[in-house]
Amino acid sequence: MERKPGGTYLYLAVLFSLLVLAYSLWVLYSTVASYQEGQLENFYFGIIASFVGMALAASSLAATRKRILVIRSMASRTLTTVLCEKCGFKMMRLFSVGDYVHKQIGKCQQCDGIMTITSIYAEEAKKKSR
Repeated sequence: MERKPGGTYLYLAVLFSLLVLAYSLWVLYSTVASYQEGQLENFYFGIIASFVGMALAASSLAATRKRILVIRSMASRTLTTVLCEKCGFKMMRLFSVGDYVHKQIGKCQQCDGIMTITSIYAEEAKKKSR
């Protein structure tokens, strides 16, 4: 069984958010019942509390989604392929800010030709075998 990065955190955060959402809906339901009984103080408090709870649950789910996307992007690495136009020497290195395809980055280590970025791509992390 393969374990994804951040999997346990994802499940706990989503479970907590859903529990807060369910509790907020229950408070909203109870608030309607207190309104029917004429308890306006409980009604106003319950409305505010339930909407705050629902907003917090929605916010937590959105933040969890962002965090999971960041964790998954960290599982891959971005590589830049550099090629000499003259001798065909090929080199791969980690992506640097400012890299773009067809950018000339300097002289070749072997023939003093011009080195040009030919491709930029993301490489998936290697899977561990047991």
